Amino acid sequence: MPAASPEDAEAEARRLRAAGAAPLVVLEAEVRAPPLVCLEGELRGEELVLRTSEGAATLARGAALLVVRGAITREYQPTPRPRRLATARLAEGFRVHVHRRAEARTLEIDALNLETGFAASGSVRLEIDAWLQTVAGDAPRDDGFARLPPVLGPAAPEPKGPLAAIGSLGAAGPGAGASKPPLVLDNLEQFRFYSGCLAALVRRR
Repeated sequence: MPAASPEDAEAEARRLRAAGAAPLVVLEAEVRAPPLVCLEGELRGEELVLRTSEGAATLARGAALLVVRGAITREYQPTPRPRRLATARLAEGFRVHVHRRAEARTLEIDALNLETGFAASGSVRLEIDAWLQTVAGDAPRDDGFARLPPVLGPAAPEPKGPLAAIGSLGAAGPGAGASKPPLVLDNLEQFRFYSGCLAALVRRR
């Protein structure tokens, strides 16, 4: 039960208790705390060394509280004018949230915008899975986001990493010659809220 303020939370909790429920109160600010977006990663022994949008971070074995994974739907906003060619499609995104026991902010790994160096598997997603098997093997994992219908909103700008810069060279999409590029929509905020709610509940168990 996310709440905007402690006062709102207590009022709603009293109402639910009176109805016979046993609510868990979570402040919305906790659920919506911005993640640390990871730009680069390297496994060193049993420790994952990361460069995030706000500096260096590490994930040692046993430090993970919860791992949440989900595909991110991405599409262009429909326009009233039909296009002659409507074949352009955006690649589906994939996010991994690693919630840590001793840190409030989650680590967010974007498989489309993560530099891993040499990947023995040849796949960034498989490399991420291998990392997590090493450093977060005992932490519970959740893939339930895949069962939710996507709620789309304007996509946030891509992180300022080397892969994002390379991808932007060919990301003009339909209407590239027009004065205003098409708006990209995704359900990343929905995934972040879902992940934040799960982590808040796990912390209260």
